[in-house]
Amino acid sequence: MHLHGILRSLAPLIILITYITISITHPLGPPRIASAHPLTLIKRTNHVTLSGMTLRGSQSLATILPLQLAAAQFETLYSGLYGTAVSELSHGNYLGGARSFTLQYEALQISFVASDNVAQRNIPWEFVRDFATMMRIMSLRGYTGCYDQGYWNEVGDFGIYVGLRILAPLGLTARV
Repeated sequence: MHLHGILRSLAPLIILITYITISITHPLGPPRIASAHPLTLIKRTNHVTLSGMTLRGSQSLATILPLQLAAAQFETLYSGLYGTAVSELSHGNYLGGARSFTLQYEALQISFVASDNVAQRNIPWEFVRDFATMMRIMSLRGYTGCYDQGYWNEVGDFGIYVGLRILAPLGLTARV
């Protein structure tokens, strides 16, 4: 049986394990007692910056298990994304071709959406290339999660939202 066949047959199990993982990591606990010292947010000093776009927000939605099988799918998704970006850059298309696009591999779907209502700028392929490189390395290190991320330029007038989802069987999108 090919790896693709194994992964297709394991998709419902992976989705179930993901749901269980979320339930375990976010259990309902006893009520918290208010503290005299409220929690404060600490600003990170080591920002992730890709092609002039800095990660300003990230929400991890789920972790996909088993890691070995999921990591192979993630690595293939990010390698395909990297190949697309490099191909576009080699043809001189530096500014990107769209304000939003989606790439799907097997049960994984990644979407990029530009947020710029003034100049209507497209998503730069250099950003997509750098993002795919970073996330491929992270998936090889074991990060197999769904997420929403927001990257903004230094001025704050242009942003790119990136979201990764698992597609459920029958073509339905599972928001985990």
